[in-house]
Amino acid sequence: MCYGLDSTRLRILSYQYAKELKLSISPTWKKEKKATEEWLRGFRQRYKTVLSCTKPEKASLSRATALNATTGLKQVGQATSTESGEFVTVLNLVKSGSFIPPVFIFSRVRFKQFMLTGAPSRSLRLAYILGWMTEEHFPISMQHFVKNAKPTPESKVLLLMNNHGSHVNHKVVNFAKQKTIVLLKFSPH
Repeated sequence: MCYGLDSTRLRILSYQYAKELKLSISPTWKKEKKATEEWLRGFRQRYKTVLSCTKPEKASLSRATALNATTGLKQVGQATSTESGEFVTVLNLVKSGSFIPPVFIFSRVRFKQFMLTGAPSRSLRLAYILGWMTEEHFPISMQHFVKNAKPTPESKVLLLMNNHGSHVNHKVVNFAKQKTIVLLKFSPH
């Protein structure tokens, strides 16, 4: 569950951020749509006292589900299971004191209504051939979260999440800022 931010994702995110800020971007960055390895080496050198460069480890399903919400805390967890032979990703959304319907990502090209038989009402259903969370699906999931958590400038929302590639996207960061969501990402452990 708790993926680290690898060097390639950091380079892509840095490019997206520089583009968003309308900074002067080198032709190499534009061509590759990511920062150069030379830039990455310099970045690591400049911030070596605050960066942790460890190899991420996978978290078991039991460890991932051991996280509990406390009063006033909202959190998001993601777990996948293939126990029944079908790959489905479930994004569980927790808001202290109330229920938020989950997000299901089925390993299909098209969603069929029968797939949500027995699921909580208002569950969000998505389909992707591999059944994974993608950069396209995560913003849709964030909209589902906002619709149900109802953050306001007076009542901000804390969103805890891992550094999965679908979450590390500057569009997600901008959306969170607009909707007064405070993002907190787990570091590799």
